[in-house]
Amino acid sequence: MGKKVIPRTLSSSFASQGSGSENLTYLTITGTNVSGFIYDVTQSGVNYTHSGKKIYLHSTADIFNLSEIKIYLNGTMLKKGVNVVLASPSTFTLNETVDNGDEIIIIS
Repeated sequence: MGKKVIPRTLSSSFASQGSGSENLTYLTITGTNVSGFIYDVTQSGVNYTHSGKKIYLHSTADIFNLSEIKIYLNGTMLKKGVNVVLASPSTFTLNETVDNGDEIIIIS
């Protein structure tokens, strides 16, 4: 994906599109992670930092794919089951390589 990094000020516009009760979680990339890398939505990890709410994604891929959870990479919403895949209730993988400065936003 491109280097179009979303400023955090846009995050409030994401939240305002819904009921206002959404949780925002940010994963800011600090290195290069190849396609298939596993991200944890509850803590920082290798080549990324976590900020915002600690959330859980759901217990099964079926619920994850049908849920209201939305995942954005640099402002582009990712398609669940194609670009982003549930690995566990708190982890997912991207079928994209991401680089330093990229930002993933999870809205739940």
